[in-house]
Amino acid sequence: KTRNASIRFYNKGLEQAKVRDLTGAEKSLEQSVLFDKNNYIARNLLGLVYHEKGQIADALKHWIVSASIHQDNNPASYYIETLRKDGRKKEKKNDAVRFYNQAISYLQQGSDDLALIQLKRALDYNKNFVEACNLMTLCCLQEKNFDRASYFIQKVLKIDQYNPKALK
Repeated sequence: KTRNASIRFYNKGLEQAKVRDLTGAEKSLEQSVLFDKNNYIARNLLGLVYHEKGQIADALKHWIVSASIHQDNNPASYYIETLRKDGRKKEKKNDAVRFYNQAISYLQQGSDDLALIQLKRALDYNKNFVEACNLMTLCCLQEKNFDRASYFIQKVLKIDQYNPKALK
């Protein structure tokens, strides 16, 4: 029964990913993995969803687990190797996360200008970083720069069509 539930959630996640509902796909695929931690196919797709949203570390985590579960002809090995081959690209994506975290810290301290600089740097390093785009939208709304906020909302919705933060 749990295997069938896992497969159902995987199929739902696959359909959501096909229509670029990455947030919904992420939730469905996490449920699939919750029901069957050895569902390496769901882990691979979840990794691709995370990768598309700019969350490279989360993607890599699922691909590594997937590759350890099933070694033969597993696409996860290819995904991992692709990331390893392009070390600078991976480093830039890691830097983007660091800049994003620093931006959050600056916002908590009330340094909005410094936060904007860090968010711009994060997006320069990882253009598909959905959470950074959402935070940039919030900053633009606080500055009453509605055109720029709209740009970032559209950017997020292009990546993740049903992203709840962007839709709100």
